[in-house]
Amino acid sequence: MFDPLVMTLLAVLGLLFGSFAGATVWRLRARQLVADKKAGEAVDAKELKQLKPLAHQKVLKDRSRCLSCGYTLRWYDLIPIVSWLSLKGRCRSCRKPIGRMEPLLEVGMAVFFVASYIFWPFLLTTPLEVAFLAVWLLAGVGLIILFAYDAKWYLLPNSVTFTVVALGVVSVVLRGFMIGNWESILFNTLGEMVETLEKISLEIFLPENLRIKSLIPLEIIQELS
Repeated sequence: MFDPLVMTLLAVLGLLFGSFAGATVWRLRARQLVADKKAGEAVDAKELKQLKPLAHQKVLKDRSRCLSCGYTLRWYDLIPIVSWLSLKGRCRSCRKPIGRMEPLLEVGMAVFFVASYIFWPFLLTTPLEVAFLAVWLLAGVGLIILFAYDAKWYLLPNSVTFTVVALGVVSVVLRGFMIGNWESILFNTLGEMVETLEKISLEIFLPENLRIKSLIPLEIIQELS
């Protein structure tokens, strides 16, 4: 049996993390445009002007705002789904459309969180098992940020990509502790990652003497595993 209270809590958390994902997508884009501009690359001047205020806010003072008029959103403008529906998808100040990406991310994350709990193939009776699920959910947040960013601009921000990879490594270690064989799982995974990286590390574009080689010989990793 599934605990309705847990499902409700996960749905609420999913909505909140979906809202966070939507805001993060725009902040990442703003910082990317500013960085590209400093590097001398061509950027969309209109998009840069619209998003630039998001790139310079400190974390503690970072507030969501309307991308059209700059209106700083109040707490009652940030209630997932409810605020968007009550305002009919428009800014409270200028009445310009907000967009559908944010509510879609919120609903998508809520469904993902609840579905992960319902179809989770492992037990959730120990802190370690719960932590394993938590890492999975956090990785899902990172992946949905990557999905939304890629869908809009055909790019994947490195900061989020590396975070998701790190969460993947953490999940491998946790899974290893759960079954009591973490060393073998970790080294096997590391070996597969090294082998894959060696195959795709600019092999097509660079001659043999310039190709990236692993710092850890694959044979050593295989022996350790």
